[in-house]
Amino acid sequence: MDTKENILVVDDESEIREIIVQILRHEDYNVDEACDGEEAIERLQKKEYDLLLTDLKMPKADGLEVIEKAKSLYSDIITIIMTGFGTLETAVEALKLGANDYIQKPFHAVALINTIGKNLTNQRLSRENIKLQNQVKAERDKLKKKVLELLILQNLGINFSYTFSYTQLFLMIFESLEKAINYDIASILDVGKRELTIDSKDDIPEGYIQWLKEAVINEMPDCCEYNLIPDGIEVTFTSEIKTVKDGPQIKSYFNTVLWVEDTPFGIINVASFKENAFSNFDKTFLFDLAKQSS
Repeated sequence: MDTKENILVVDDESEIREIIVQILRHEDYNVDEACDGEEAIERLQKKEYDLLLTDLKMPKADGLEVIEKAKSLYSDIITIIMTGFGTLETAVEALKLGANDYIQKPFHAVALINTIGKNLTNQRLSRENIKLQNQVKAERDKLKKKVLELLILQNLGINFSYTFSYTQLFLMIFESLEKAINYDIASILDVGKRELTIDSKDDIPEGYIQWLKEAVINEMPDCCEYNLIPDGIEVTFTSEIKTVKDGPQIKSYFNTVLWVEDTPFGIINVASFKENAFSNFDKTFLFDLAKQSS
């Protein structure tokens, strides 16, 4: 069974309000009620509604004020004005001021059910369309990212063949990472030179450098014969980067090892200040990048 929408009914005439609530609950909607505009606004601030059905003229706050508040809280809420004045001009003015639809009193139960059903159906279709568009966009973005990564790897495969120094190799790796992965800090440890090269988009907290040294050392395979300690690693930067005392904490990172045959010669670290910043595509790209450079 589908989950029915939440509806708020607002009318200062209790008899009319109770009849409307009964009709809508009989249609299996989740219905709340308010006796005036002020109470309606309080309810809107506490709970999200799919549809607002409100009288136009009420004490404390009129229907247009309630609609304005509802629209400011929930951009796609359906708002329907009930007007007992029987003038088309009043209803049209309500539509101009933000209402989605109107219904004139007195009305039959069938007319009420049809008006609400029609508007909620349009809302469902609109929400589903937005959901599908977001899914398509996400898949398209993944595809574009994958194509970019493949092009980078293909290009690097050619360049690596003519690269004879680790320094050149590391620079090409940094360039590739910057194009494909959205990171805050990236680094490469040259195992042989005991040199850690850091690339950052901003100043670096002092404590992070010590943490980074330990992180890459811990990534070294057991087969490595180098005896690495944090104090024995020299740090260099790809650009003029300052160290600062305080800064954001690293919340996401991952490493991969660079190999020449069976010997590790470097370790790549990519880090971000955001939670879950790196996707499986990012990690796969970094592993593929490591294979290309080996």
